[in-house]
Amino acid sequence: MSRKTWYQGLIYLVVFLYISTVWIAGSENGSGSLEPLSLLFDIPKYGFICWFLWKIQERKLNVEGLVGLAILSFSQFIHSLLLFYLSPNKSIILASLFGICFLSTSMLLRKVELKQLLVSWKTRRSWQTGTCFLGLALATFELSTNSLYFAVPSYVIIQYFLAFAFNVAVVLLFLLLMTKEDLRSLKLYSTILLLLCSVKTIGYLVQPYDLSSTVIFYLLLSIYQVCRVNGVFDQYAIEGLAENGSEEVSETSEIKRLKSDDTGDEVIKESPEQSECQADSDNDPKGLSLNSPWLWTSLAIAVLSLSFLFLALMSAGSYAILYLAFTFLFHGLYLIATILLWLGMKRGRTGFLSAAMVFFGLSVFVSRSPVSILLVILIWIGSRESEEESTS
Repeated sequence: MSRKTWYQGLIYLVVFLYISTVWIAGSENGSGSLEPLSLLFDIPKYGFICWFLWKIQERKLNVEGLVGLAILSFSQFIHSLLLFYLSPNKSIILASLFGICFLSTSMLLRKVELKQLLVSWKTRRSWQTGTCFLGLALATFELSTNSLYFAVPSYVIIQYFLAFAFNVAVVLLFLLLMTKEDLRSLKLYSTILLLLCSVKTIGYLVQPYDLSSTVIFYLLLSIYQVCRVNGVFDQYAIEGLAENGSEEVSETSEIKRLKSDDTGDEVIKESPEQSECQADSDNDPKGLSLNSPWLWTSLAIAVLSLSFLFLALMSAGSYAILYLAFTFLFHGLYLIATILLWLGMKRGRTGFLSAAMVFFGLSVFVSRSPVSILLVILIWIGSRESEEESTS
């Protein structure tokens, strides 16, 4: 079976997994339940996973991203087994599907991408365009899920802000891990992420039913990244390549070999990191936004928040009009700021970014949502970083 067929099969499996999740949720909660409708919020996450697999297939992202997907599938498998153990009405089918997804990803790594994975393990920073990028995307998704509600009930406000603070910390740590280059900083931030996720997981031991698969994923992924940045897999990679007769192979030489392969499954121009940056620079010669994960993250949070708001209003019925009547000013400022942010990134103009920060800042005064403050900080850091890169 060809490499392209493996990836296509895994993408189809992810789509089938989402459809099965919706169907099982509907059968367990009844036709009148809102649980299947709430799973519409997961469409961006599953869509991103399919896009992520497609980019790895095209060598636009590092093959270590498959390790992140395997960790994600294993985390969801463990979470489904835990729910099945704690709740008799939960189906074992979902756990079985996540287990199949984990085994399929592991087989793809073992049978098709093992040599490329060993080459990637020989470098200390190649995981930044693979596992770290996947972790940042899912952390951004989690942060955006409940970010635009106008008010939080007083009896859960402490839990809300604690959960929000944790999600913000995870997003910032993943951004730092993606943008830092020196090994000492990578070791420091990866260790902080591991400690934070460990504390979060220990806190759920009192109420294991509330433990989410995302927290398990953060913990396992942070363990993997600490091992990677400290060179745990270096010796195994060297020995594995030596057994295949490729002891001196480098990532560049391996990519050239794949380029000259007659299978025709992929077209590779540069290394995985270089090809992605080259594709971005072709779309925007000024490169203000394309070299800044901070700006892309802020745009993703803003767009996802508006999308989730739209889905929430769809399920609110007649209350949607009443809700918008009281919050139209906040959402109007938020929508204008999002458009200005997108224009600033598309045209490479810092003026649009500054105006977006002003509108996000104004939206803080008409709501109690802390997301606007976070977006102002992310845009400010991203604009400064882009300006420094353009002048250097």
